[in-house]
Amino acid sequence: MPDELQELVMRWMIKAEHDLRSARNDMNDVSPITELATFHCQQCIEKCFKAVLVSRLKHIHKSHYLPFLLEECIVEEPELTIFIETANNLFPYAVTSRYPDDSREISFEVATEAMVQTESAFRYI
Repeated sequence: MPDELQELVMRWMIKAEHDLRSARNDMNDVSPITELATFHCQQCIEKCFKAVLVSRLKHIHKSHYLPFLLEECIVEEPELTIFIETANNLFPYAVTSRYPDDSREISFEVATEAMVQTESAFRYI
């Protein structure tokens, strides 16, 4: 992989790591902020998927819809099918946790599962 491309992929992964760290911080708060944690989980995985696409010189769609982004990744890396459940579980958090009128209560247990799935995908990718 050319250095310039490798640098761009790394920048996507650094941004993904920042979202992962933010999710961890939200969950480790005295009063965990689960809706922000799950939002950051979704953002982390979105950036990981986009890093995969960049690494394969594919167009990056301006989409938060993780199942679509993962489909695009699977064309290039079929082994990523192991993250179908993760993509399906996390994609709603792109919007539902950000705005008061779309907001819903997210339990600590649900947010913890989102963290587990995010950590696993981040490490793999």
